[in-house]
Amino acid sequence: MLVAEVVSKGSAEDGRLKKPAIYAGGGVPVMLLVDSLTRPASVTVYSDPKEGQYQVTSTVPFGREIHVPHPIGFTLDTSVFEEVL
Repeated sequence: MLVAEVVSKGSAEDGRLKKPAIYAGGGVPVMLLVDSLTRPASVTVYSDPKEGQYQVTSTVPFGREIHVPHPIGFTLDTSVFEEVL
């Protein structure tokens, strides 16, 4: 129902470019990408997979709330990620 990826220096390209296509192609409804390497650090939610691509993408900087859509259906307070930087 949901997969989460945390970007690291060694996985940045895979996490940002390859994984969304892999998970969308596999029919995973929602992907959460936590990326502390971007400036500002950010969280991206991908949803609505169709034909190997997510149709909806939403990104916020750490510290803001982001909606995680159906079938998960909740609002994530991304300030929790600031605590681990």
